[in-house]
Formats: sequence, C-alpha cells, structure tokens
Amino acid sequence: MSFSSLWGGNTGRAIRRESAKLAIVSIWFVVIYYVVIAVLHIVLANVLPSEDIGEQIMDDSSRSLHHSWPWFILVYGICAPLYLKNMLSFGLTRGQFATGLIWASALVTAGYVALDAIISAVTGQFAAANLLSDFLIAFSFWLFGWIVAVGFQYRNVFTSAGGIALAVFLIYALIRYAYVEQALGSWNVETYFFEFSAPGAAMLAAADALLAAVLHFLTRRISVRC
Repeated sequence: MSFSSLWGGNTGRAIRRESAKLAIVSIWFVVIYYVVIAVLHIVLANVLPSEDIGEQIMDDSSRSLHHSWPWFILVYGICAPLYLKNMLSFGLTRGQFATGLIWASALVTAGYVALDAIISAVTGQFAAANLLSDFLIAFSFWLFGWIVAVGFQYRNVFTSAGGIALAVFLIYALIRYAYVEQALGSWNVETYFFEFSAPGAAMLAAADALLAAVLHFLTRRISVRC
C-alpha cells in the first residue's frame, strides 16, 4: 500500500481525524497552561519582588510543561481508542482504525516534540539530543494509554484490570530504568532532561514497535455492540 492510497483512504481519514482532535486539545492545553503561569508570575512578582523571579518562573514552567506532556498524551492514549464504534460507523475497519491511531499518535507526538523544542529554544534549554528522547518517551506513554483502553474494550473485568496493571508496570519500568537507574541513557544536568543512549533508544523503539503491533492485533479482534 502506497502512502498516497493510505492517506487518501479510510485509514487516512482516521489519521487526520485523530490528529486534528489531539492537536486542538493540545493547543488548549498549552494556552491554559501559560495563562496559569502568567497569573502565577504576576502574583509571585508582587509577593516576592525579585529581578530574577520572572526568569526563574519561565525556566521552571518550561521544564514542568516538558515533563507533563507524556502524562497528557497518556490520558489521550486512553481516550482516543474508545472512538472505535464511531469510526466503524464511518466505514473504517478495525484494522484501519488501529493503523490510523498509530499514525496519528506518531504525527501528534512529533508535533509535540517540535513545539517543545521551540519553547526550549526560547528559554535557552534546547538540546538536539532531546528530540529523539522526547519522541520515544511520549510515544511510549501513548501506547501505555492504549493498553488501558484495549483492556476495557474487551469488556471483561480481568482484561480491564490486566490492562491497567500492565500499563502501570510499563510506566514504572520506563521511569526506573531510564530516569532512576539510567540504564537507557543519562541525565543532562544543563538542560534538566533525560537523553537516551543509542542502544537505549534502539531498545525502546523496538519495544514500542512490538507493542504497537500487538495492540493493532488486539484492536482488530474487539467486538462492538450495536
């Protein structure tokens, strides 16, 4: 299947639909976030007058936004697959919907990385080595959310509990071996971000590809009630 036929068919419709949804929600997320930061800046500037307070707030807020994105994408990773029934009514197959979700999540995650890179550059915290690390971590969190959704879509207490338990375990494993033990890379003190090593990035990319394939397979076998 060529990219043009993929993009122009039902799968392309799913990709564009889900990408647009998450893009709109992401924009609102960033706008609301910085409105809150602006208000906080004004309040703290009056309570704690200092020449460096504004710069410190901006630095801390950009770091906070950077580390909050994976959790935001995790939540959407839980919600987006639940639109399966609606998308089937538009003529998509389960396989096309699953493929659309994977492409949409990859595109939106790449958009997040670009936006985060711009914010980091403005605040003087940009590092090119962070781009791949940011993408892999955010995309992994999206897949973890999809695990939870698939568990509930099978409408079984065991699959629901198992999906949640597996997602929590994978999040714990990623945080532990990446951030705590730094088995997959190292912590950049200057930029305050985690950077994957080449073997660590390859390992996580392979794990994500395998997990995406498994979720695609499971989604194709979900039964939908009329």
